[in-house]
Amino acid sequence: MKKSLLALAVLGAYAGVASAQSSVQLFGTLDLNGRYIKNDGRDRQLSMGTDGVNSSEIRFQGIEDLGGGLKAGFNLRSGINPDNGTDNAKFWNRRATVSLYSNAGELRLGRDYVPTFWTTAIFDAFGYNGIGSTGNVQRGGQVRQDNSIGYFLPSNLGGFYGQIAWAPFKNTVIRINGTETTYDRITPTNLTLTALNAANDARNGQFLRYLLASDQITRSASGPSGAGVIANGKLTLDNVDSIFGWRKSLNAHVQRGDATIENRWTSWLSSQLSAGILTFDDTNFSPGMSFFAPNATANPLPGHWTVATTAGGPTTDASRPASAHMTDASRMGSTAVRA
Repeated sequence: MKKSLLALAVLGAYAGVASAQSSVQLFGTLDLNGRYIKNDGRDRQLSMGTDGVNSSEIRFQGIEDLGGGLKAGFNLRSGINPDNGTDNAKFWNRRATVSLYSNAGELRLGRDYVPTFWTTAIFDAFGYNGIGSTGNVQRGGQVRQDNSIGYFLPSNLGGFYGQIAWAPFKNTVIRINGTETTYDRITPTNLTLTALNAANDARNGQFLRYLLASDQITRSASGPSGAGVIANGKLTLDNVDSIFGWRKSLNAHVQRGDATIENRWTSWLSSQLSAGILTFDDTNFSPGMSFFAPNATANPLPGHWTVATTAGGPTTDASRPASAHMTDASRMGSTAVRA
């Protein structure tokens, strides 16, 4: 079997040869990016970064059908640094394993990810790359283990996942980890003008940003302007977002916990057992918002330029009451909020 896999690897790498029962793949990822960061009270920062979305690596993997429901495979992964062309001190640092697959699961030998890391890496919504890496908000731990022996449950158990690993000749560690992450996405309101009707004002239904960019705040470029000068002429591209406020469009809440017991049974054998749980809940907000002209029929504050939020709320939780507030935008210097 070893000779067959080695021959397939050479043929796959140099001649692209593969059969219906066996395959070898050579592929990888290069993630190189530019970052621009501006925080209040600090200078702008422009830098080059790597691994913003995916880890940069080169990868060989192959599989061979042995018949009778058995398959053999290998997986070699080497991390690379695309910004300077270097690799890591250990060439196959990410993974170097051979596997035996059957209907009962997978038996894996070699350098591999430990269960405590893997249960986070494949299930956590924020992953381990970039500024939002879950590794930035939880205590670090072991990532990989040499000389490991691992077993994975079959992948057809309706979403149930299990993995155990043994690492002979290594020290024993007992861990209990838990993390909780909350993520809010805040977006500008991006309003449209609601006038009496299109016959009264041709700008009716147009986005305010478009009206500013096309110089139609004072009057319409293609028809009547019955609503008058929008927001009394105090609306600009600089304040069109901030003056009407920002709103929460997404809230994500992630809770993760795992317990690991690693026992050293003898001087040459140790074991690792890990169990974890992950809960993920996200709520999308879509409040209905309008920017009413003083003469609009539906204006809750007639005679004023008014921003009103009167409907919507979390689309996934109907039990939460809809928000309702109105902003009098006719006095842009000191915006009043009325509940």
